[in-house]
Amino acid sequence: MDILQTLADIEARENVRIIYAVESGSRAWGFASPDSDFDIRFIYVRPIEDYLRLEGIEDFIDWPHDKILDANGWDLKKTLRQFFKSNATLFEWTNSPIVYKTTPDWDSIYAVGQKFFSPQATFDAYSGFAKKMGSALLKRDSVSPKKYLYALRTIFCRNYVAEKLCSPPVAFEKLSLEMSPEHLREEIFTLIARKTSSAEKTSTEKIPALDEYISAELKREGRLKKILPPTTPRSIKELEKIFVRCLRGELR
Repeated sequence: MDILQTLADIEARENVRIIYAVESGSRAWGFASPDSDFDIRFIYVRPIEDYLRLEGIEDFIDWPHDKILDANGWDLKKTLRQFFKSNATLFEWTNSPIVYKTTPDWDSIYAVGQKFFSPQATFDAYSGFAKKMGSALLKRDSVSPKKYLYALRTIFCRNYVAEKLCSPPVAFEKLSLEMSPEHLREEIFTLIARKTSSAEKTSTEKIPALDEYISAELKREGRLKKILPPTTPRSIKELEKIFVRCLRGELR
């Protein structure tokens, strides 16, 4: 698949300029199945005239996808607002190990955006993901390796933020080696092997040791949250300035 050609097609049809594009999801995390699709996420800029229109404009592009390709992106203005909120998903994109396209504009924008990382906000986001995925998994009699890995990843990310006060690694193997209990690593790496060698929806028997760990970790949220430092307020004006400079072409 020609990812760069897809990005060029999006730019031509939507009349935008893509300044950053990465792989997200299981391929970026390192446990894609043979039938996993490509999850392309991108940041784009419109011509300055579009931002001056009286009518509102869409702040995202959801490109028609099939079984192989899932591509969608955020407008720069939306992206900067999400930096201000320390959006966990956005920070994952910025740390993806698979980068399809980057630009000097993006380098300058990220240099500003990363200053808005908030351990508190990111912890809350991963805690929410962990509760949703972990609770659903524990209620089932059988699940896919994918469900186990997704639940474990969000717990490890939550714990990493609480311990390190920075964005967690995107690559799951690195994250797992840092954050998983040693006695569970064999089970976890066996799950990765199953996930990467079988179809997405393949089921597996429940694994009591992992269920026990997930259950215990879901109960730890309150204690972990108490050790986080308060978020330091920042002005959005620094993000507004970089937005204007990008539209003027001053970052290229």
